[in-house]
This record gives sequence, structure tokens and C-alpha cells, in this order.
Amino acid sequence: MATTPKDKALRDRGLAALCERIKAIRATAEQSGSAVADLAEEFGKSLEEIEKLLNDVPQSTPVTIPVEGWKRSEEAVDGEALETGSSAYPFYIDLPVDGVTAADHATVTIAPESYRTAVDCGLCPSNETIQGAIRLRAANEPKAALSAEYWIEEGKE
Repeated sequence: MATTPKDKALRDRGLAALCERIKAIRATAEQSGSAVADLAEEFGKSLEEIEKLLNDVPQSTPVTIPVEGWKRSEEAVDGEALETGSSAYPFYIDLPVDGVTAADHATVTIAPESYRTAVDCGLCPSNETIQGAIRLRAANEPKAALSAEYWIEEGKE
């Protein structure tokens, strides 16, 4: 599920500020030793749930997509690529990512300064995950390294 800038702002600032405020209320209630301490305990449980959700948000990882290391898919007699993919994108590169599996989903975003290079090499707008890597495809090998970032969403086996 894609996040919007509004969602990100709420997560980054709003929920973090809320968590800090709840912690402060809880500390004050515990110091007073009153019935508010019970309420603070419930707030504490809610806080743990919120922090758990915050920690589950995928983080982006910067990556440089190199010029070297691209391979050409072997073509079958009928013109279809033997490997998963398309003959429209005969070149591929596998970007190593620890722990990624074929069941996971990767979102790769090219940095603005690399757009022209991505367009010139015909970088495929989609990718695939394989055991230990994100596979990118292109019509041609890039003439320069591309700056990008990726997010991994864990899939179900």
C-alpha cells in the first residue's frame, strides 16, 4: 500500500509527537500515585501498539545501479526471452538485497538526476524480486550509473 506525503508527515511527526506526549502523561500519572496511573497503564499499552506500527513502516535504502554487471537474457528461437521478462527488455541486473525473497515486493524509485540516463537506456518501469536480489531490466545497458532508492515489502510465502 503506497503512502502519501500526508501519511508520512503524520507518521514521522504527528505520531512521534503523540507518543512523546503520552509518555509524559504516563510519567506524571505514575508520580501522582492516583487512579490516573491505571489510565496511564492503558495509555502505555496503546503507546506500545503505536510504536510497533511505526517500526513496521518500510524504510528506503539508497542504491547505485551500476554501469557494469548487466547481463543479456538468452533469446529463444521464437524471439521470447528464456528467462522471466520480455524481449523488449533484454538486459538485466540483479541488485543484491539481504533477506529479500521472490515472494517480496520491491519499489524502486530513480533519483531525478538519473532520469535522463534511465530513459536513454529504456529502464523497465517494473522490477521483480528473486532470492537475495531485486532484478531490474532495460532495453539497453545504461551509459552511466543511476542513483535510486528502494523499499521492500515482505510478501507471504
